[in-house]
Amino acid sequence: MRAGDLGGWLEGATTPDGRPRLSGEAWVADNAMLLGDAVLTGRALIADEAIVSGRAEIGERAVVSGASAVGDDVQISGDARIRDQAHIGEWATVHGTATVEGRARISGSCQICGDATVGDDARVGGACWVRGDARVGGFAAVGGDARIAGDARLFADAEVLEEDQMAVVGPIGSENVVATLYRTRSGRCWVDLECWRADLDSLWPEVEKRRLVWHRGPQKHEMWLQQYRALIAFGSALQSGWSA
Repeated sequence: MRAGDLGGWLEGATTPDGRPRLSGEAWVADNAMLLGDAVLTGRALIADEAIVSGRAEIGERAVVSGASAVGDDVQISGDARIRDQAHIGEWATVHGTATVEGRARISGSCQICGDATVGDDARVGGACWVRGDARVGGFAAVGGDARIAGDARLFADAEVLEEDQMAVVGPIGSENVVATLYRTRSGRCWVDLECWRADLDSLWPEVEKRRLVWHRGPQKHEMWLQQYRALIAFGSALQSGWSA
């Protein structure tokens, strides 16, 4: 940003209650809009066609861009990135180096933090939080008091509304990856193994197919097979608990 650069749209220099809409080195660029009682502080930036409204507060080095929309009482800070057609409302907070992208929708009083990413058509709400290196995408829905953390990966039609509806195990198996077991909308357990995913019925046939190209010796192969058997047994126990 340089002196003379054209800025975006502000609904006045101050909010209705007298606060400056922009403070520090915060900036509204391109065709972005800062409306209502929303404020930008620190070195925050909104750009492109983004709209920030309501009583939202964007601070520190956060960036809201693309055709994204932020409103209500949302707070975004740190180095968070909101982009594409993401929508964040109600009392949600996004901070750290978290990213919300795609057509994701964030609501409720949930927290997205750490290096977490929520994207695609995912929906995150309630009082849950997504943090660490967790990834939520596809058409996944996360809500209630769910806690998604670490290297968890929720995709496809995952629906996690309680803490016991997902688990993370690993690293395990021939690819030495972290496995995420999660509940789908149909109540079944699916397993995400980073580079592939399967339900409990198709996981073992997939392992049998993949073992044809395994390297290392038979001792390692047997260890990996035992790990996959234990993973299926664990997933079955989780699934039984969900339907109880």
